[in-house]
Amino acid sequence: MPSITVSDNITFEYIDSGDIEDSQYTTLIVLHGHSFQNRIFEPLFPFAKPKGLRIICVNRRSYPGSTPYTADEMDIIHNGSDEAHALFLHEQGVFLALFVDGIIRRHSLQREGGIALVAWSMGNFFALCILDSLQYLPLDTKERLSAYVHTYIAWDPPSAALGVPNPEGAFLPLWGEGFTPGDPDNVFGTWVSGHFTHDNLASKDFSKLNQRNFHAPNIRPPTLSRMSAQEILSTTAVSIGAEFDTPVASPGAFEAPLQAQAARTLFDKDSEARAAWKELDICVMYCEASPWPGIYGSWIIEKMGKGAGIKFKSIAGANHFVRISVTFVLRTTDLVLVFATFQLMWEDPERCLDSFKECITDDASARKS
Repeated sequence: MPSITVSDNITFEYIDSGDIEDSQYTTLIVLHGHSFQNRIFEPLFPFAKPKGLRIICVNRRSYPGSTPYTADEMDIIHNGSDEAHALFLHEQGVFLALFVDGIIRRHSLQREGGIALVAWSMGNFFALCILDSLQYLPLDTKERLSAYVHTYIAWDPPSAALGVPNPEGAFLPLWGEGFTPGDPDNVFGTWVSGHFTHDNLASKDFSKLNQRNFHAPNIRPPTLSRMSAQEILSTTAVSIGAEFDTPVASPGAFEAPLQAQAARTLFDKDSEARAAWKELDICVMYCEASPWPGIYGSWIIEKMGKGAGIKFKSIAGANHFVRISVTFVLRTTDLVLVFATFQLMWEDPERCLDSFKECITDDASARKS
């Protein structure tokens, strides 16, 4: 697999749907979530080029082909102060931003169509690190990234990515009750790919969220249970997620620096972090049949983002792996917010890309208006 090495000899492996002759194609750079590596998005690739899209999916650090965290970094993750955790997040944002810049230069990406940064689930921890890093990069890198990257899509952003403590009694099969270290039975994968029926989402009341029961009658089985053994083997990395991602997402671990990062990159439209990107469309969505973290996280953004020009739309019937294909576009004077559901990966990848392209086209029209 191809890879790019940035500063400090940090290497990121990636997969690429391939070059396009169309001078106005858009590149999607995608960050995967917890325990699922970049190949989870590979079924989209055959449909990308005909639709004028190029898809590049990076494996985050410690996932296959990318540089693992060092022993010193793992010590910081487990034992570091808030200041050390903030520096760790900053460094990861710089490394990933340099990866994006390296992709632009290596592949001579088209500036006209630009780049949409897509973060799925825990990928949003690190997408926000990228957004927070731009002002600290070398001038030529900063100018190139701000010129190319025009959209950030936060897809089912978990509340933990915002530094928000889990509500009391919240169930998450990454620690605590019923969890076995390493998750040998992939309890997390089954849970996160389930189809949940929640009660009265309009209330935005956490107590109404169904945290456990995705086996109700007439509910589709979890996406993972309908994947073949080979598909699971090639797309998951459960032990890696447990070893390297879970400590970052654990309650209390990174809350203070993540809160500060979310404030700078999402909630304060006048922050230096937001201003560094010049024109950046921020796009948020949650799926109504997803597990609770992405729904609750979206509610938190809605609450804390008042005054930042952010609006939200929930997607009925879609789970965390998404099963329907609808696009909603809401505009404010400050931002264009795109809410898209994707028939992603194992359902209807072609319609998924149609939704992406519709969103990107609408974004481009709004930027020119």
